[in-house]
Amino acid sequence: MTLIISAALFTPGAQTDKRALYKACLQMQADIREAQRRAVLEGKKTGYAVSFWPTTNSYKLYATMSKVDKSVELDSNVSFTNSVGTLDNINVVIKFGNKDNILVFEANGRPEAGGTIYLKAGRFWQEITVEVTSGRVEIKEMK
Repeated sequence: MTLIISAALFTPGAQTDKRALYKACLQMQADIREAQRRAVLEGKKTGYAVSFWPTTNSYKLYATMSKVDKSVELDSNVSFTNSVGTLDNINVVIKFGNKDNILVFEANGRPEAGGTIYLKAGRFWQEITVEVTSGRVEIKEMK
């Protein structure tokens, strides 16, 4: 019996990329949920917002549209991408309804509009989807 293992799956670089991507997605999911939770707890009409900055590979959480609560830079191995991963982060636009690159939560915890954020690291891709009807924040691995 012969066992053949794809070296690409087990190279240190690939594993580093996969770990960095997974960690970035979990952190982003937690931060989006935190903004959602705070919008509900504080009952603000404008709610909390998360703005995404693909050109600087970062995102920010806002208590109001002018006050930054938290700023996060993605790992250097991880970047924003479009759904098929052909654009670099300079040309990426994340759509939430008619707003580009900003996700706003209402006082009931629902986003003003749902949307999907795509992240990549090396040859690995994942999406974070925010559902408009429930506010659910879900991570999916892309094949």
